[in-house]
Parts: sequence; structure tokens; C-alpha cells
Amino acid sequence: MFRKSIKALVATLLVVTTIVPSRAQTGIEVGINYTTEFFYGFAENKANWANILDVDFSRTLWQGGSVRLNLLSSDNLRASRGKEPIAPDLEIFSGIEEESASLSMFIFGISQHIGISDVFLGVRNVNEDYFDTPWNSLFTSPSNGLYPCISEGYPLADAPRAALCLHSEMRFSPRWLYKSSLYNGVATGDWLKVFNFRPRKQGILAISELSYTGREDSYVGSYHLGTVFGDCYDEERGEKVKNDSFWLLVEQPLYLSRSGRTLQLLLQGGYSTTGTCRGYFGAGAVWRGLLHSDDYIGLLAQRTFHKQGDETDWELTYAMRFGAAQVQPALHLLFGGDKTRAIGVLKVVMEFD
Repeated sequence: MFRKSIKALVATLLVVTTIVPSRAQTGIEVGINYTTEFFYGFAENKANWANILDVDFSRTLWQGGSVRLNLLSSDNLRASRGKEPIAPDLEIFSGIEEESASLSMFIFGISQHIGISDVFLGVRNVNEDYFDTPWNSLFTSPSNGLYPCISEGYPLADAPRAALCLHSEMRFSPRWLYKSSLYNGVATGDWLKVFNFRPRKQGILAISELSYTGREDSYVGSYHLGTVFGDCYDEERGEKVKNDSFWLLVEQPLYLSRSGRTLQLLLQGGYSTTGTCRGYFGAGAVWRGLLHSDDYIGLLAQRTFHKQGDETDWELTYAMRFGAAQVQPALHLLFGGDKTRAIGVLKVVMEFD
């Protein structure tokens, strides 16, 4: 598995160095993000190891216009050996273990700034734009990346897949932001198919969000209201299926200090009128500054209401930054399915610009 990760790293860097002429040129930015995750299932007495490499390149083309390429490579040790994950795929809180992907095109397209708007056309992934708020992103549950009432009902362009997309953002003021994305109805990791636009056969998916964010040093938090509407092709049914879903995300400061210590309340909620997962909610709290000014400890409870039964996930996590690296242990307690599962996670993220 380690050799596969090295090969993915080399292949990714070769692609990037081919298209990047020189960092000395103005308007060029290159970033590398490497994540390694260790998982341990206490009940099953099984372990797993996953690696994710994310390389991002952007370059200014003209005034207000730029091109961006983001490539993703990942490898799951148990999956690469043909073994099942340590946390079997429950109805929503599936395994926490990342999928394997060999040099997927995560983002590739051109963006243009026009007045109060930014418009992007090209290949894109929904994780780039939604549910990526600072406090929500701290937790390691896959449901924080995309609520189950949405992911269960749509073939979204969720990691590591992507789809052709028209994405726009309108900032009405420094605090108000509106996002909207129109995706091809089928997402893929295949470079030959990722540029497909076939609304008649594969359908269309529209996702949008209106948000308000207060100042960092105020008791006004971050509030997000979003919708998803789709008429997308379902591979299992062999036909297009209509779905809709709504979600709410709140990050509310409860305590602020001059030293930077902060207590935040995190609230999540979602509802789908047509999906197999009809409802979802999460509630938790995050404290920043436990041992020093740049560490975080969080507790989050998540619950889903599924046609085949309800499920709950409790997560306790702690994250500390050391220069370019962040080390984060986490513990999950999963209730649902045939038994209760306890899963330990050790996540290390290294970022280089």
C-alpha cells in the first residue's frame, strides 16, 4: 500500500510539474496536502490504514480570471487487499474509511470574477464548496462532509468523484454569501467521462446555500441554509430519480476571551421528502485553546432517521497543530445495525504551500 501511495505521489507531481512552468512567475500557487489515517475497530480487533494526497495548482490568466487544477490520490489498505472495512457500511455512518482513488480529477476549470460574483465552469466536487466550515470540518465522521439525508438520495459529486459543474458565488456584503452549483447528474472518477454533460440521460443536480457569517471576535456566528434538487440517473434502479433535500448548519459562539479561547456550539439538521434517509441532526461543542491557543477538543452527537432504522454516532476528537502538521486522535461510538461499534482514529494532516 505504501508503494502505491508513493507511485500516486510521483504521478501527481509529474502532472503538476508538466503544467507549471515556474513558481517565479506571478499569479501561480501550488499547494500539497497529505493525510494519513489509522483506524482500529475495538470489537473486531482489526486495523486499517488510509492515505490521501491532494495537489492543488492555480494560475492567473487575466484580470479576474484564473485556471485551477486539483488532483486527488488515495489508497485504503484493506480495500487494496480485497478485505472489508473495519466498520461495515451501515446505513449512513459508513466506516469513516476513505475510498481508494488513483489520481482523480477533483477540480479542473476556469473561474472569473464579475462584480460581486465569482463564476466557475469545469469539473468540480461538492466537498469544495459545502459543509466546509471551520468547526464542522474538525470532526472526522463522513456525515460532516455531507449530511446523510443528502448523500443517501443523490449520486453527488462527492469525494473522490467529480462532475461537470457551473458554480457561482455572490457576496452581497462582507457577511452575506449565496452559493449555487449546477452539476451533471452522474459523477465519476474516470477522466474520460468526467466531462460528460448529458441531462437527458444522466439528469441534473442543483445545490445552493445562503449563509451569514459574523465577525471572528463577535458572538454572531455562522449560519447556513441549503437546498438540493435532483433528477439524476440511479445506477441501481437503471432510471432517473427525483429527490429533494434541505439542510441547516449553525456555528454559534458561546464564549470568547481575549487570549483566543473559544467555546462554539455546533448544530446540524437535514430533511428529505423523497430519500431513503428522511432526517438527520447533529449537536455538539468545540473548545479552542485547551492546552495552547491552536488546539481543539470537540464532542458531537449525530443521529439519522432511515427507512431501515435509526442510527447514532458519538465522536470525541482532539486536534493539535505543529507547524505544517496537524495531529488528531478521535473516538467513534456507533449505535445501529446489528451491534455497537467503537472505532479509534488517528489522523495526521500535513500542508505545504
